[in-house]
Amino acid sequence: MVRCVVVVLVGLLLAGCGGDGDVLTIEPPSAEEKKFREAFVESQPRMDPVLKRQVLRLEIEPEDALRRQSYVDANPRLQPRLRAMILRGQFSLRVKPEHVEAAWGPPDYSEPQGAGQVWSYLREAGPYHPRGKRTTLTFAEGRLIDLRESSQ
Repeated sequence: MVRCVVVVLVGLLLAGCGGDGDVLTIEPPSAEEKKFREAFVESQPRMDPVLKRQVLRLEIEPEDALRRQSYVDANPRLQPRLRAMILRGQFSLRVKPEHVEAAWGPPDYSEPQGAGQVWSYLREAGPYHPRGKRTTLTFAEGRLIDLRESSQ
């Protein structure tokens, strides 16, 4: 699995990611950033190992890990599958808005739509989305009913 991800990542970088010559370079973390993240993880003995790995691998920010851990700790009756998804920053259709917010944080933009709501998240450019990505979520009757992604 790791080999496949590395091959895809290297292929995208060599191909220029966007197809028009834009090359995305990924800077390695500074020694200070590594030390900070290691100290953070060590200071959180009760934190789920999944979150610790994500923080150390720079997949999430420490505040994201704290938000996810706090939510699952405050909701011990979550179904195991939903708990695991929130810890990994994932969710599926039919979840409640609070589950999405636990996994991804508050939306960048929110507006009412009929009896529901539409949330938008803007993601920075990365290896798989060189121009960034907008994710739009539609909720109705307190549940996620639609998810759409587009390039910015």
